[in-house]
Amino acid sequence: APGQSPTYFNFDNFEEIHVATAGNEITARTGGIGINLITKRGTNQYHGGIRGYLSNNSLESSNVPAELKALATPITPEKADHTLQTSDWGFDLGGPLMRDRAWFYASMSRQDIRIFKRSTKAEDRTRLNNPQVKVNWQATKKDLVNFLFFNGFKVKSGRSNTANASTFEAFEATLHQDNAYADNPLHGLFKIGDDRVVNSNMFLSAAYAYYNTGIKLTPEGGLDAQAGRNVALSRAYGSTVQTLQLRPQHSVTVNANNFARAFGASHNIKYGVGYRKVLSQTQVEWPGNGILGIVQAQDAAGNPTDLRAQVFRQTNGANLVKYLDFYVGDTLSFGRATIDAGVRYDKEWGEALASTTDGSKAFPTAIPGVIFPGYKSPFTWKNFSPRGGLSYVFDAEAKTVGRASYSRFAAQLAPSTVGTRNTSTGSTPGNATYRWTDLNGDRFAQADEVDLTQQIGNSAGGFNSANPTALAPSP
Repeated sequence: APGQSPTYFNFDNFEEIHVATAGNEITARTGGIGINLITKRGTNQYHGGIRGYLSNNSLESSNVPAELKALATPITPEKADHTLQTSDWGFDLGGPLMRDRAWFYASMSRQDIRIFKRSTKAEDRTRLNNPQVKVNWQATKKDLVNFLFFNGFKVKSGRSNTANASTFEAFEATLHQDNAYADNPLHGLFKIGDDRVVNSNMFLSAAYAYYNTGIKLTPEGGLDAQAGRNVALSRAYGSTVQTLQLRPQHSVTVNANNFARAFGASHNIKYGVGYRKVLSQTQVEWPGNGILGIVQAQDAAGNPTDLRAQVFRQTNGANLVKYLDFYVGDTLSFGRATIDAGVRYDKEWGEALASTTDGSKAFPTAIPGVIFPGYKSPFTWKNFSPRGGLSYVFDAEAKTVGRASYSRFAAQLAPSTVGTRNTSTGSTPGNATYRWTDLNGDRFAQADEVDLTQQIGNSAGGFNSANPTALAPSP
């Protein structure tokens, strides 16, 4: 849509795509839509391809209404929301590393999407780079070892910032988005696994994956500038807040399938165990002196009548969540009927990690930092999830198939739930709002212009002005 930065997803790298809307596999914890993407792999023949696509505003028409063109400040096609350019290119190559023993598949794609936004009067540019490498190795007659690397780079300039709470944003008040990673040289998704044929009736699959991912939102105006907002005009100016979110995770899975025939039916018995550990770390920092100058109201001549200074301290904390699951199920086939039955058990728990948060840059005494001791979550989620399904073929040609299923699912414990009382995390840092007098008329709040004796409203972001180094009141 005009004024929105589109997201493109390239399916060329996938061999199969399975979408389930009900009766999800017993291996899935949560309900809803399930999507299983199976990436391509190399074969004994070399295959490759290259593609490209380009469209820009010279190939587009404009539909700005005549009423908008006739305004005192006309909205022309050049000033309205419109797409400047969309390009997409990529290549892939696969083949044998060692014929009949080892194969590779590699691909690279890049999208470049540029739009002009009337709200910022600037270009919003999104670049997506997606390198991928997959290697399969027939290590023994029974073992097929696989390796996968993938990293999705998203670099975006001029991203709108919801923290500005404004319709119109100066480009300096928008964000530059980039990938961010935990302190580990491995960036992106790394997976290694082994598919083992134990015997003619048993298949075993084991895998380990490390996914080092995160996002960094840096103000286009930098961290040295001040931040300002005019609520009366719904405009954001100056710089804005910086956010860093790291989400590295480790996962291990072991799955087995046994095939047997008993009681007049064929059986596919599947069972397995999985463990996953997810860290969610957040750092939030307001620029300059950490004070957001707010013009809450102004008169007809543009003179401020209500000035407020929102004073922030830092956010710097992390929550850790762990997931453990076991499942067992059986698929019975006899005649035209197929029955699926199984149960899984999920255990989910976590902790809020100890951390140190810096106080306000301008008023470290009034809004001090917090040394957070951390805590173990006072609860553990434990769930049994029964699943069952039946399908029946009504005719010999299999033109009519009836299906019915029952499923119970467990919710996924979010790091934010574990960290409900962790005042060192969250997207909104601890802050308090005071009266402010703009002595130099620059519409930015300087420390000597803020009156700490006149606090406005309640504090926010977990900050307790009555006891500023304590935890926020329990929700």
